[in-house]
Amino acid sequence: WSPDSSMIVSASNDKTIRLWDVATGHCKDIYTGHEETASSCKWLDNERFITGSLDQKIIIWSTNGLMVKQISSPRVHDMVVSVESSLLLAADNNSSVHIYDLSTLTFLYKLEEPTTIMSLALSSNSRYCLTELRTGSLHMWDLETRTRVRDFSGHIQGGYVIRCTFAGLDDRFVATGSEDGTLFVWSRSTGRLLERLKYHTKSINGCAWSKQVSALATASDDKTICIWPAYHGAPSDISKNIEGHSSRSETSLNDSDDRSMMSNV
Repeated sequence: WSPDSSMIVSASNDKTIRLWDVATGHCKDIYTGHEETASSCKWLDNERFITGSLDQKIIIWSTNGLMVKQISSPRVHDMVVSVESSLLLAADNNSSVHIYDLSTLTFLYKLEEPTTIMSLALSSNSRYCLTELRTGSLHMWDLETRTRVRDFSGHIQGGYVIRCTFAGLDDRFVATGSEDGTLFVWSRSTGRLLERLKYHTKSINGCAWSKQVSALATASDDKTICIWPAYHGAPSDISKNIEGHSSRSETSLNDSDDRSMMSNV
């Protein structure tokens, strides 16, 4: 979504970027310039967006169809940006996160992981970065100190891209899906597993936090999207009517303090 919610930009395996008009649903423009799969796209403002690709290019485009700037890069597997902090983080197809100054696209430094990075997430204050690894590990990095400060585990990940997220007031939680259809929620500060929520029947490949409604949304290979209110472990009514699901909820919480923390987001 563009910042003003009037447009959507999408990246495709066909090497193109498409710009969509939300009001009409029509494609406004098709951008060509990448030579391999376009793997990631992010908005910079209402007039510019940035894309990464496996062709070792990062490109800034304008909504009037022009290529604004292009730099050589690693093969980009995923990408996150912070316009406020002028940061661009790009995960390559191996085990590194490359950090750039977003305003100039100048390379600053990189973080090294032991194996392939499947996805990235950036905290709202741009201090912390999550790296989701192919081995089923989820790491949190402090970008100020450039050190790995927390590990989260328990979920299942192997062959699929699963997108993690920060969640809750002040990003106090970390959440990700699992290939067994379970949503995992940890405390960001302690790494403690707070919730293990089951409703999807197939792999959860993405989750996103809404500050407006204080809820997590999860997308699954079972072709459903579930909304998880932060105050309890069952999906909201929007998900209870989806065929092929039961309303089971599994939790690892036995401590009332943790339940209180989950309810005060």
